[in-house]
Amino acid sequence: MQPQSDVWTYFGAGQRLRDGHELYALQAGDLPVYVVPPYVTNPLLSPPLIGVIFRPLATFLDPWVATHAWLWVSWIVFVVTIGLLIRRGSALLLGAFLVMAPAIALTRVSGNLNAFIVPMLVAAWWLGDRGKPAGTGAAIALAAALKVTPGFLIVWLVARRAWSDLVTFSLAFGALGLVPLVVAGPANTLAYLDVIRYTSGTGVSGWSLPAALSGLRLDLPATVVLVGVAMVGSGLVFVLRRRPGLSWAVANVVTVIANPVLHLVAASLLVPGLAPATTSGDRAPGDGVGDEAPDHLNPDGVA
Repeated sequence: MQPQSDVWTYFGAGQRLRDGHELYALQAGDLPVYVVPPYVTNPLLSPPLIGVIFRPLATFLDPWVATHAWLWVSWIVFVVTIGLLIRRGSALLLGAFLVMAPAIALTRVSGNLNAFIVPMLVAAWWLGDRGKPAGTGAAIALAAALKVTPGFLIVWLVARRAWSDLVTFSLAFGALGLVPLVVAGPANTLAYLDVIRYTSGTGVSGWSLPAALSGLRLDLPATVVLVGVAMVGSGLVFVLRRRPGLSWAVANVVTVIANPVLHLVAASLLVPGLAPATTSGDRAPGDGVGDEAPDHLNPDGVA
């Protein structure tokens, strides 16, 4: 396993926690991790929860066994999710996956967390479509605890007035936030705030929207660009709130482009935005088509 692979980065984080070292800094005895200043100066860019998950793996398993087991499990979960989407969808959906094939393949090779985030968010839509708000809120909370930007989907929940989903999200996210505080410690948990500050400024990647605008000689502060994207995206989600599937797709696009550390593998996070194409829940309330939509898809309670 190469030091630049994502799964190796996660395993290294678990090892540092195992040895009582700092989570977001390297010191003697730590596994080598891919660092490329000024873009990547921290050995981990993910929230501390991933280090907590890998701590027992680093404690009880050999690095080769742990990383390859993660690769295969993540790939199986990811492929099964894609297969279910294709089975429930159309030929057009298959075409979309072919376009995203490079990102999907890179997700498998690198062992990136997206292989689990995608199934979580697809499940969030499917559970909501079946009228199970507890599952929707919990799935979004877990995705946000592992990769921050899926947290933007709470805007979609607010726009849909999905209060039960929001309560579940808040409870689940709060509980998940306590886990790193207890296991990794307050210092390691709060150190992630420095990572956020850095990646939202100097550490933006070449694929990110701020970098793209800079290439067009529009040198705007990265924070301004990302906040602007979030605001415009929020407006679109609210405007489209009576088309839940379309507004869900827009929200998922924002979770990708509002990321300051954007790479090809991030395109795989567009997959959950296609989930509405596999269900019949995408309709404006009050159109009188089919059965009554679940509460979180039909906030006005209109058949």
